[in-house]
Amino acid sequence: MGLSSSAGGTAWQNEPGNGEEGEGTVSSEVQEASCRALPAVQRCAQVEVFTDLDVSGGKRARRGYDAMLARIRAGGVAVVAAFDQSRAFRSTLIAAEFKALLEETAHSSVDVVFFHGTFDRSPVGGFSYAVLAAAHEMERKMTGGKIRAAYKYAAARGQMVGQTPGGYRREPDGSITVDEVAAETVRRIFTEYASGRHSARDIARRLNAEGVSPLPRSRGAGWRFYSVAELLRNVAYTGQTFSESRRRHGKGELMPAQWPAIIEPELWQTSQRLLARHIGRGGRRTKGEERPYAFRGLLRAHVARTKGEERPYAFRGLLRAHVARGSLLPSASASFTSARVATTRTLATSRALARMTCCRGAVLSSSSWSS
Repeated sequence: MGLSSSAGGTAWQNEPGNGEEGEGTVSSEVQEASCRALPAVQRCAQVEVFTDLDVSGGKRARRGYDAMLARIRAGGVAVVAAFDQSRAFRSTLIAAEFKALLEETAHSSVDVVFFHGTFDRSPVGGFSYAVLAAAHEMERKMTGGKIRAAYKYAAARGQMVGQTPGGYRREPDGSITVDEVAAETVRRIFTEYASGRHSARDIARRLNAEGVSPLPRSRGAGWRFYSVAELLRNVAYTGQTFSESRRRHGKGELMPAQWPAIIEPELWQTSQRLLARHIGRGGRRTKGEERPYAFRGLLRAHVARTKGEERPYAFRGLLRAHVARGSLLPSASASFTSARVATTRTLATSRALARMTCCRGAVLSSSSWSS
């Protein structure tokens, strides 16, 4: 964790890691208290603190860090303090960015202090700063590799790796048990969705209307349709896991897990069949995907085409299919079958009269749909 202060009234704090003492890190409270005890910080008239908890110092996108940089650029900052250099940044690129900012003429007077270590603007100090940044980056990457290997090994044994899903509780000894209060909500969501009468959005509305508390560690203050859909796709509720990772719908082979199931296999399978019906329907189209049209292949423009030229359609861009909802535009109130018959008859018997020119935007009148 780091902290910066100014004589005019600013301070910054950044703390990567989980903030738990005794697990290779120093808690955010200890780091802040240590920084406030530094003489340079105590001489400041006011202190502001910017915090990034549970965010790695190797990440460039950090709200607290970005806010601190903006505060320095705004002026009036006298001191920037951190517990040590590794608490501020564990990346050579980010460390160089911070040093470059302080070398600008407008900020060259800002004093940087660490509870552990020093910040020296001399050539030798710059060399030490760069070497330490490289060492911290190497340590971060090597530690990350070890953690990933340990997680992979634990996942292969059916242990719960990562965040514990709502409905379960991690005990002090590391075992996973069922949180019966939250588990009832999980069972209710699966049951209502598997009935086929409620969508994920409907269920979210009902839960919010009834004041049902979101599951522990849920994102946001209330229920959202995407959180319900994410819950419905979580295979952990069946007492199963993946041999490599549960993230992003699983990686590796599906296998029994070392925790009890909350829902029955039949309920899970029914829910997955219903979810599969909505995959790829609605929402934004992927890049390069063509928009579907209701009358494509039925209403065609009678115009000359060169070889290889795509046939233009008179209704392209005018009558579009609402595929996600399974309905057509209100203007196409006639049945699809009668429309097809009428269109075929019109094109076959009166092609000259029913000529449709795309460039002029002419379309069949409503009377043409009568059979």
